[in-house]
Amino acid sequence: MGVTMKAMICAALLLSATVGAGQAATITNGSFEDGINPGGFTTVGAGNNTSINGWTVGGVSVDYIGTHWQAAQGNRSIDMNGNGMGSISTLMTNLILDMTYEIT
Repeated sequence: MGVTMKAMICAALLLSATVGAGQAATITNGSFEDGINPGGFTTVGAGNNTSINGWTVGGVSVDYIGTHWQAAQGNRSIDMNGNGMGSISTLMTNLILDMTYEIT
């Protein structure tokens, strides 16, 4: 996966959802700041749902980045290709049926 694709995925994961008249859906730890201290970085394997609060790792693994490079927002970020192609997922709450959401 190229650097541009990683940047787009990481940017898409800095989540904020809004509805109607400013009512917000809930996303836990949208910028990955809450979790274990990754130091430079730490590889988090598939199935792990405790290292990065609110997120579950899928695929092979991801790298949870601390000081390895400067995050776009806050102090931490995710490299989607740890020891192989990985994924992360979270559960959004307080969504309303038939509403349109914008994830940014």
